[in-house]
Amino acid sequence: MPDQVRHKTFISYHQDDQEEVDEFIRTFDHDRDVFIARAVGSDETMEELIDSDNDDYVMSRIRQKHLSDSTVTLVFIGQNTWTRKFVDWEMAASLHQGPVVGKPNGLLAILSPKLDGAILPDRFVDNWKPGYAKFYPYPTNKTQLTKWIGEAFAAREDEDQRGLIKNGRRKLRRNLSPSQPADRTSVKPKLDGSYTDSNASTNAAAIATSTAASRSVPPRRPYLYQDAKR
Repeated sequence: MPDQVRHKTFISYHQDDQEEVDEFIRTFDHDRDVFIARAVGSDETMEELIDSDNDDYVMSRIRQKHLSDSTVTLVFIGQNTWTRKFVDWEMAASLHQGPVVGKPNGLLAILSPKLDGAILPDRFVDNWKPGYAKFYPYPTNKTQLTKWIGEAFAAREDEDQRGLIKNGRRKLRRNLSPSQPADRTSVKPKLDGSYTDSNASTNAAAIATSTAASRSVPPRRPYLYQDAKR
């Protein structure tokens, strides 16, 4: 029987969920060999990258410096992951495709084991709804997560699936406020990861106002990407 393929998987997350992310990596990378985790870099600020007007340059540099050689991006969903600009940038870079950067990453999200549901980042919803991305509960065993990551990898290899990607949304310039907009509601994931109409109200009412909301948050001093995430 052939050995299981361990895909190189970039973990995108908010620093508030550091302990849960560390445990997730220990359990499913180090102990159970489901994937090969890729971490953030610290030698170049994301602030410097995002100031460029060359989108191909920005996306390729984020991929080179932070996503490394990963082929799948896994967004670890905590209470306020949806508010984080760096998570949005990582997803934007993961989904970017073209002659400069090549194929996009596969994309999936895993809910924190501490939560029953959560608000999802808008860019994730953009790609969950047409079916390129999937949203799952916290895995209970190795077989589940192996299957989910494998399906995300298969999606990035399939031309029709890549055609479902929606990545035109403007990248967040600032973190959103957890209390704004107030009409966002929590989503519960399903075991098959799929989007359903019952979840449509989660982000739909607020998607059009997310950019405006981001501008209402006061700017912060520049800081290193790793400091912001860790």
